[in-house]
Amino acid sequence: MTATSASPLRTPVVLLTFNRPALTRRVLDAVAIAAPTRLYVVSDGPRADHPDDARLVAEVRALFDALPWACEVIRDFAPENMGLRRRVSSGLSAAFAADERLIVLEDDCLPHATFFPFCEALLDRFATDERVTSITGTNFQNGQRRSGASYYFSHRHHVWGWASWRRAWQHFDLEMTRWPTFVAEGGMATVTDDSYEESYWTRLYSQAYRGELNTWAYPWSFSCAVAGALCVRPEMNLVTNIGGADDPTHPNLSARLHDLPLEPLGELRHPPDMVRHQAADMFEFDWAFQGKELRERFAPRRGWRALWPKITHALRGRT
Repeated sequence: MTATSASPLRTPVVLLTFNRPALTRRVLDAVAIAAPTRLYVVSDGPRADHPDDARLVAEVRALFDALPWACEVIRDFAPENMGLRRRVSSGLSAAFAADERLIVLEDDCLPHATFFPFCEALLDRFATDERVTSITGTNFQNGQRRSGASYYFSHRHHVWGWASWRRAWQHFDLEMTRWPTFVAEGGMATVTDDSYEESYWTRLYSQAYRGELNTWAYPWSFSCAVAGALCVRPEMNLVTNIGGADDPTHPNLSARLHDLPLEPLGELRHPPDMVRHQAADMFEFDWAFQGKELRERFAPRRGWRALWPKITHALRGRT
């Protein structure tokens, strides 16, 4: 089969929205090409201290009053503002309670047309395979191709356009209750074998656990990490974030990840082995999450720290 198949999209789509009608319209136009038969619209309510929110939220919700294709629209509209963390997690939990599998887009995540059949084909392929918990549309390899296949496997469960199953989401824990035990027992070593990356994600997961970050994405990726699960990553970039580099929804990500070019996937080719691509994960950390900058900044300090016992031992020998 090809990833450009024109067959009807069987998998429901979830669109996560708030107060950005122009961006939501662009993403909705892309969803219209796929024409899913069921569309979940998760909408947070206006913030009381933002005067424009009521109007903007109403404009976003009105976009779904008359869609240009036959579709069941399930409106999950919060009357008051719940915040990103609770609104998205509650909306996804409700949708997964109703459907076995979903394709999920945020209002600033613009997909290529081949993103939808790509997700659907791999939702079918790995439907009962507990080793895989998500499929994502983003590629942060800066143009590099990792294989002759259409995708590779990763430990990075990104959410700028993704898909999953109820069987995976049922392990989602917004409060990250297993985090203290997981990190104390060295669980992060199963996520990455790089000390810089381990420190990076440990800091973010710790902040999320303490409630310092308004995020549902880190609890989700942590749930996948606890399961030791893989994420399917395309060799081409199938989703681009159009929210802008100063987007408050994603403040910790590099500006280089926004507005990446979209590419068609073409013929769907499966990799021969189901193993994590370590080199791809390492490159992504270095390029997309400033891993290279972290190494350059802290490597000299770590080098001196490692040498210091030898230096002091040598100095003692002279006295």
